[in-house]
Amino acid sequence: MIWPRLLPRLDLALLLAMATAWAISHRQGLDVAAIEAAVGDMGAWAPLAYISLFALAAVLFVPGSILSLAGGGLFGPVWGKAYALLGATVRGWFGGCVPILSPGSTPHSCPSGSATAPGS
Repeated sequence: MIWPRLLPRLDLALLLAMATAWAISHRQGLDVAAIEAAVGDMGAWAPLAYISLFALAAVLFVPGSILSLAGGGLFGPVWGKAYALLGATVRGWFGGCVPILSPGSTPHSCPSGSATAPGS
């Protein structure tokens, strides 16, 4: 009976190990000019991509301070802070409520208190 509960955690650990290995093997490709060019190519979609990345980084245990500094460098101090604030807000909901609403959990531990469990 322990395997159904342990298997998702093992999958996550394997995915995290694979992502770490990929990042280490491709670290020479993490060039600041290349990142700025990629963000520039996104056009108006760049802020949405940044906010989504900020929110998803909670699952990968990436510190928000690093992403906030990156947002300031990419979008400027005012817009970078605004996008970081939006990303942190989504990150708080994503990191706080989504795992709580997974099967087998109770809705009472969600910070807003208004969430319901799946199937309710």
